[in-house]
Amino acid sequence: MPQEGQVSQSSFQINPLVPEFDWKPAPIRKLLQASRFLTPEGDLNGGRIALIFFVLALVTSTLSVVSGAGLIQIEFYMGTSIEASKIEDCIEPRCKRIEFGYIYELNAAAFYLLGAPLFAIFGARFLWRARIALEDLADRGQLVSRIDQSAPTIQSLVGTNTLRFIWVVVSTTLLTVVVFVVIFTEFNSKTGHYKHLAFGYLQAPFISSYENLNLKEIEDSGRRIDGLSEIKEGEFSQWSIKNISMIGKINYGSDGDIYFYAFIFFAILIQILFIPFSIWMVLKGIYLFYFVFRAISPRSNFRVQIVLNSSHEDKRFGISLLDRAFNNIAVVVAIGAIGTIMATISNLAKGSRKLCKLRCEDGVNAFAIYGQNLLTYLPVTIGIAMALFILMFHLRAEKMYPRAADQSTWPDLPALWFFGGAALLTIGPGLIAGAQPGLVMTAHASWVSTIDLIQAMVRLLFSS
Repeated sequence: MPQEGQVSQSSFQINPLVPEFDWKPAPIRKLLQASRFLTPEGDLNGGRIALIFFVLALVTSTLSVVSGAGLIQIEFYMGTSIEASKIEDCIEPRCKRIEFGYIYELNAAAFYLLGAPLFAIFGARFLWRARIALEDLADRGQLVSRIDQSAPTIQSLVGTNTLRFIWVVVSTTLLTVVVFVVIFTEFNSKTGHYKHLAFGYLQAPFISSYENLNLKEIEDSGRRIDGLSEIKEGEFSQWSIKNISMIGKINYGSDGDIYFYAFIFFAILIQILFIPFSIWMVLKGIYLFYFVFRAISPRSNFRVQIVLNSSHEDKRFGISLLDRAFNNIAVVVAIGAIGTIMATISNLAKGSRKLCKLRCEDGVNAFAIYGQNLLTYLPVTIGIAMALFILMFHLRAEKMYPRAADQSTWPDLPALWFFGGAALLTIGPGLIAGAQPGLVMTAHASWVSTIDLIQAMVRLLFSS
């Protein structure tokens, strides 16, 4: 029998941090349970979500190679197409080579095959660990109701009906906005990449028509050239395309279109699933910080209170289990930061002008790197939120319990190490690329060499 004001566990089912899955009647919850996206205990099944992301990424990567959009190499020669035809080997400085495509770009296939599944696993573990911590606080009478003395459930406190509605609106809005932004960015008739960029995996059906043209002719055809950091725009007429290598099926106009459109469908699908999921997970982390901070010293009509135990044996005021949730948040930050590193390497290697102050030959703007895409903001956002929570909790706990010298207001060592490492990974890529872009280019060259080595091994295997 719970004490007065203590939270009851009897009807607790869905993780209180995901109240949007607990509507009554519950068609969404039943669907998620039937598909095993929710565990029998009502937690998010990170393994199942990770598997979905991995399978989608694997299908997308395979289709990119089959359609010719995964591994593309183009050689540029200084001189006319006739002069270029007399040159056999691509040797600097009269020849330059670029590699791009869904496989070559680190923030495409590599991240979705590895980073997205890991993000899902540790994100789900964060929600699970947070639930365990809240239940533990409730069992020990440290999580109590302030306005209802009839032993309400944790779900009714942490995941109220109002919050359930808010999270449904937030989730629906996120998905809708991301679908619009991704599709508009790629396929808008006026500025979309598909019709207006020259080089990229979306342009695979058109690239074979570039052979023997100079860059100025390609630009005059209405396609913007953003991927050549080593060739100045005024020199475009001096550089011709001689060799184009596209691994896979490039018979566009017949069956090739089917493979390419299938690739585009899955490439867009994984983006519009992972981007809102990652933002949603970050918002869950921020909400946990907000909830715990407000509950420690509640004001006005806040429904719940976390009572800090100034003599608890864990030396953390009895909330040490929350540190395990924080550890998983820090890992999520680190994974997001690695995604930022991948985006930095890929975009700088492509010579993206968004990374440049004026032109790429004038230098790289480190701050612009963080504006490359929405995902690069996520590790920064959750990292700042976590740092603010740790600091504010420290100040508030010290003010409330100035004599509890044996109780620590800081997370345990693993959480601090995870967070510190994630912070360095988040800040580091931009600073390194700004100061030493050559290192980033070397990293990209190493990745390209690795992919080329794998290609050679596969060819050798099948030829034998």
